[in-house]
Amino acid sequence: MTIQPTDFEKPLLAELQAKTGVAFPLLGAIPTRHPECAAQVLPLAVEWIHMASTAQQRSGIYALFDAPTAGPFFDTLIQWWRSEENDLALDLLSQSIAKLVCADDAEKLWRIIRDEPNKPEQAVLLEKLARFRPTASAVKDHIVSLLRTERYRVHDLQHFVRVNDDRVRQWFESEWLHSPMAAAYPAVRKLVERRFKKHRLPSELTKSRVAPDRRAELFSAECDLSELDGLLAEAATRLGLSLPSIAWGEALNAAQVNRWLVAKIPPTGGSRVQLYLRLEDSDAVEFVFVSRSN
Repeated sequence: MTIQPTDFEKPLLAELQAKTGVAFPLLGAIPTRHPECAAQVLPLAVEWIHMASTAQQRSGIYALFDAPTAGPFFDTLIQWWRSEENDLALDLLSQSIAKLVCADDAEKLWRIIRDEPNKPEQAVLLEKLARFRPTASAVKDHIVSLLRTERYRVHDLQHFVRVNDDRVRQWFESEWLHSPMAAAYPAVRKLVERRFKKHRLPSELTKSRVAPDRRAELFSAECDLSELDGLLAEAATRLGLSLPSIAWGEALNAAQVNRWLVAKIPPTGGSRVQLYLRLEDSDAVEFVFVSRSN
């Protein structure tokens, strides 16, 4: 079944086609990651936000700015973040702002967050600000205070666990892992254990400094971690490859979230292939088979 645009989207898409000559079926189909597309669409999207009367409509527009090309609109996203009250829409904005913020913007963003202490969906922003020299110390102190005084939401912990600070590590290891909450939220517990417990990668897997070259992609997929071994075996058979004999899902217990791993696969019939794997969160993984030129 073809997804149809909503009544809200129809006039926006019509305006876009009239001004750019390009037709898109849905707002969500507009590839604003492409610089040329972003240059045409994002200025219009700033005007469209005033036409949105619901959180769902605003979210559809916010999603257009979830791209590296949205940098020139950083201050606009901040303004929207300050006025937005819906949690899901705020989460979209926070994710986009976290991707765009740089060291030069860090102190400004930190001042804004301090002025909005009760604003939800701040954790992803605090995680990012904890990496910048101008804000790291103050932000880490703030995160430690939130943890110790239990002023956090459970899903905030997936961001706080990535903060490099001995006090944060001690709180997770000494307090949270032994609390009833750890048993009640196994996905978060897995993230904490993966972050702080020492695991060793099998010799067949190494950390990769680069992402896979998508131009040489042979096959890729995303799946639950529990399905990884079976799907890898199917893909290898389809590609005529022989994989190393390891328990792939179990091996990824030693992997960090959003870090690529690479496995060299024995050549078959003259072809040389590498397998890249990346944990997307505690239970989801992406894998990519690429051909090697050397």
